Amino acid sequence: MHPSRMRPERAPRSGRPRARRRQLHLVLLSVLALAVMVPSAAPTAAAATVDPLACTGYPQKRIFLESQAWWYRTPGKTGTDRGHVHIGTCFPHAQKIAGVVRFDVRVILHNNPGVLTHVNIGIAGEWGSIRSVALSPNWRCATGTCTRWFRVYVDTRKAARDGRQEFRFRAQVKGPDGKEMIASTGWLAWLNNGKPIQHYRDSWSAEARGWYTGVGYANAKIASVPMSALHGWWSPSVRMTAGAGGIPVTSYRVVLDPDFHAGIPGTTLRSGTGSFSGVVSIDTRRLRNGKHKLVLIASAAASVGSTNRGLLVVPFTVAN
Repeated sequence: MHPSRMRPERAPRSGRPRARRRQLHLVLLSVLALAVMVPSAAPTAAAATVDPLACTGYPQKRIFLESQAWWYRTPGKTGTDRGHVHIGTCFPHAQKIAGVVRFDVRVILHNNPGVLTHVNIGIAGEWGSIRSVALSPNWRCATGTCTRWFRVYVDTRKAARDGRQEFRFRAQVKGPDGKEMIASTGWLAWLNNGKPIQHYRDSWSAEARGWYTGVGYANAKIASVPMSALHGWWSPSVRMTAGAGGIPVTSYRVVLDPDFHAGIPGTTLRSGTGSFSGVVSIDTRRLRNGKHKLVLIASAAASVGSTNRGLLVVPFTVAN
């Protein structure tokens, strides 16, 4: 339970010693959860100073990163189609954070006949992970596009080490046939809780991971995320390849400003067969000033006639 939602401690009865009050307070603190997830249709009025899409109002600078997992029938094949699941949040990429940190997490289901069974967040590492699971959302959206928000508070002080650590946000969906689809992340912030510094990764990369039962992960990764406005040429290093237990990536695409749900394909900057690791160059002077997004897509066609996709959505601002 988040501290703001805890019931106020009752005044002690006459004659009760102060030690008893202190003991009761410690018991209450001991049951404080690592994180609390509060599902809602949209951010509440209590969060009026925070804009969870524009990423304003937070104590540190943030950017709205998103991971997507797709499972769709491969063109010309007879496999199953399970739509999409997205998970995204205003993330403090490369920022120093400490103590209890708030995240407003958005989950989207699109033409997905499955059930959202879990939403969780963890800090990865060989020293264990911090993890909290939303209590059985059991949410469906078989047709169209549906959105839900989850308020999350994570106590980063429970991590054993400071420094560059990886946060994993996961949305897990179980399909009608029992198979599962997971959109997962690998996003990095700097923990600053006075613990020994031992980095989980040696760079400020950001990664999205799309997983499906039997085929593993298809991952899309960018070497650095633009936290300030861009001008002139921007040449990020990107990678689209199989992840843990993943079958080979059979094709990739790098797309500028798509809106796939609205039928807007965007501009394909690079595409090809197999996996890809290299640089994509963008002349931002050819773009209008303002907000844009870069989408990295790793696709892995399976022998069952369907394709697993992992997508990373990276927003950026142009100011030439």
